[in-house]
Amino acid sequence: MRLTTSRFLLRDLVESDRAAFVAYQRDPRYLRLCDLDKADGSRVHDHFDLFISWQQDQPRQNYQVGIFDQPLGRLCGVAGLRQAGQLEGTAVLGLELAPDTWGRYRLATEAASALIEHGFHEIGLAPSSAAPRAATRG
Repeated sequence: MRLTTSRFLLRDLVESDRAAFVAYQRDPRYLRLCDLDKADGSRVHDHFDLFISWQQDQPRQNYQVGIFDQPLGRLCGVAGLRQAGQLEGTAVLGLELAPDTWGRYRLATEAASALIEHGFHEIGLAPSSAAPRAATRG
């Protein structure tokens, strides 16, 4: 999968992206935010391997792509749409940014918007009115 915005390229991760992914996942700021233990390095590689394996699924239900700065090609984070285990026509949206990009003007919004548009126009997700609403507590 490949999507472009005015500033970013969202694309499937490849093996050569592993080092950049591992580096930001092991950043002390990221670990603190996610309350993770730096010693659990296998978790990072397992997640990366999972994201790569999803690309081979037929039909593909989960999309986890890297967010790359267009001018520099630097990995800014990852974002995904996960349909597996969800109701037909729905997906869970996830997005995480590398600590060096936190606070960067509209990066998350721009990446999420591109992914959501792709979900509705290319993957066949349904508008929210067709999906059941989550129960709320009163």
